Amino acid sequence: MAIVQTGRLNIPNVVCLSSDVSAGILPGVQPGLVAYFSDTKAWKIVKNDLSLADYVLPFGASAGTGDVTGNVTLLASTAEIGKLGAGTALIGKVGIDQTTPGTTNAVVADTELPAASALDGTIGKGLSAPVVGAALLASDGTNLVEMTGTTVDGLNAKITNGVASGTAGVPASDVITVQGISGGYTIPVTLGVGTAEVGKLAAGTALIGKVGIDQTTNGTTNAVSRAATVIAPAATASTNAYVLVPSSLLDTLYSLVATFTIRNTGADSINWKVIAGNNSGLAEAIEAQAEATVLSGAYGTFSVNPAIWRYYGVYIKSTVDNTPGQATVVGITKG
Repeated sequence: MAIVQTGRLNIPNVVCLSSDVSAGILPGVQPGLVAYFSDTKAWKIVKNDLSLADYVLPFGASAGTGDVTGNVTLLASTAEIGKLGAGTALIGKVGIDQTTPGTTNAVVADTELPAASALDGTIGKGLSAPVVGAALLASDGTNLVEMTGTTVDGLNAKITNGVASGTAGVPASDVITVQGISGGYTIPVTLGVGTAEVGKLAAGTALIGKVGIDQTTNGTTNAVSRAATVIAPAATASTNAYVLVPSSLLDTLYSLVATFTIRNTGADSINWKVIAGNNSGLAEAIEAQAEATVLSGAYGTFSVNPAIWRYYGVYIKSTVDNTPGQATVVGITKG
């Protein structure tokens, strides 16, 4: 809407809408003017930097001896005569009723708690009400907690040795008993998830402190040693074509390292190579070691770390047709 100027001597000086405010400023309005927003019912005053601040419309009232006379409508809500609306801003001194229980800032009357009486209860049920002189009783009538005093002098709690009748070793319904052996011997205890033998813990038992684990005997929990696999096939004579030395296949599924040694124990030289693949038949295999010659009485070696294929095998043939040699192979997987 168009901003309506009502004049400097009139309150408000300006009547407008909240949508007329741009960047926190009413355009064309001078410092010191009072603006009334007809849509939000808010009052604002224009500050020197042209920003808007909340404005409280002054009102007049005549006062007698300590009382406000006349009918006055106060801020925040319409108040009844003699009462202030919630959120009303106050100027001056205000009296508050502090004598009647339940009123604002009321003080508790200086009275004692109810007279002493016994409570009907056992351990675990607790007190049903704060009672001076009452006792919390065990099932056999033994006093466990007794309170005495007043709100003026302060309450005193007397805690007694509230152990109900019972004999050590014979559980009672409301006592804690320790079943032990006289003479200071160790008390046998059933531990954890299942019934444990003396000196052993049941599976799943929660432990506190340090625990020793056997790491020296192969096969125990967290054993540090690991057995290697060794193959040593019988000596094999070479032929005119490459063939796998029987029983020379290494399986590295659970190993890191694979090694072969080959010794020619025959009269004539032989050629050998290592084939690798992921199936035991070495189908679609590759040459892990290219062909090499081993003279009579000599040896050759092969090793791979890590073993990227599962199976490795030794193949041999005669260097010269019809002049066979003889291969003695040893293979090891480990790690």
